[in-house]
Amino acid sequence: MLKTTAASRGKTLIGLAAAFVLLMVRPCAAAQDGSTIRVRMGIHFVSSMGQSSAQVFDMAKGITNAIKDNYGLDLQLKTYSSGPEIKEAFLRNEIDAAAFWPGEAVEIMERGGSVHPWSTFHVKKSKKSPFCLWQRKNENPQGISAVAGKRLINTEYSVDWLLFLREFLYRNGIDKPLWRVFSSFTSVSGSNSAFMAVAAGDADFFWTYKDNEVILKLVSSNMANQVSHDFCSDSVYARATIVFNGKTLSKDDLIKSDKALVNFIRDINELAKTNMGIKTLKQYMGLVQSRIVPARPDEFDYEVKLFKESRKRGWMAEAEFIVEQMDKAPKGKPVEIKTDYKTCRALCAGDKDEVKCVSDCMK
Repeated sequence: MLKTTAASRGKTLIGLAAAFVLLMVRPCAAAQDGSTIRVRMGIHFVSSMGQSSAQVFDMAKGITNAIKDNYGLDLQLKTYSSGPEIKEAFLRNEIDAAAFWPGEAVEIMERGGSVHPWSTFHVKKSKKSPFCLWQRKNENPQGISAVAGKRLINTEYSVDWLLFLREFLYRNGIDKPLWRVFSSFTSVSGSNSAFMAVAAGDADFFWTYKDNEVILKLVSSNMANQVSHDFCSDSVYARATIVFNGKTLSKDDLIKSDKALVNFIRDINELAKTNMGIKTLKQYMGLVQSRIVPARPDEFDYEVKLFKESRKRGWMAEAEFIVEQMDKAPKGKPVEIKTDYKTCRALCAGDKDEVKCVSDCMK
């Protein structure tokens, strides 16, 4: 089972709002025959970008009301205390929709759930935001090999984030467990703390979204002058995968909902003129120079393939091991990830040269 923290489902207002908007749209098309469709959506609210959970919830309700009035969808928000609770509710068919990370969507499918996805992307201008390794400005690393032996800091350690880092390094010629790439791992409470640690030289790299470049300039220009990014993944990455339950919604509704998603994105500027919830979302998107675009089916397929291959290659087990260790570690304290014989045997099971693999793992 993938280990993912509740915070990993969205720490920025745009991530939450985008998930609400796109999820609201899909079933709208199913109401084009004049009927009203009720969809139960599981949601976990977190405080984000200075917005309290109550404020985000009020904004979401404003948008859902507009969707119901304009598209005939009665989207019923059902709140849960954590992301894993939403996942289990989805598997029990208690809800019809939710926002999941790609890895969680893959897990749901592997556990017998029926997933009908549509991915959302936070887009800066015309480019999809990738993950980047941030560091102190003017460090001028000489190629990706510069990450070897350096200290990694993150706001949290989830399997999803680590797999994208693992693949990024693999694509650039570094194929070894992350604990053999980085000398230590540090978990901090938020991105402000991470950027401050990097700027102060208390950590070397911070693996996060490139859109922080815009946010830093807006809210902390001094910090923006102290950090920069040199290595960015060109992989497709969905901030949130809006998943509908194929066991509780009809196939016809799911097909129509995809068409409605495109239509709603087309209409969002017009709706923002009269709906405060959508207007707030549009204002924030304008502030960080971003927009929402629907993902192509092959992009979700790519992510499904990545997670399946990660399990075969042992990357999944590596990531889960790091997450387990970091969950036990105190915030703000550098941690050296150390493997034991039992873990290495499990990671190397099926390897062509299992003895060498275990030996390398133990190093």
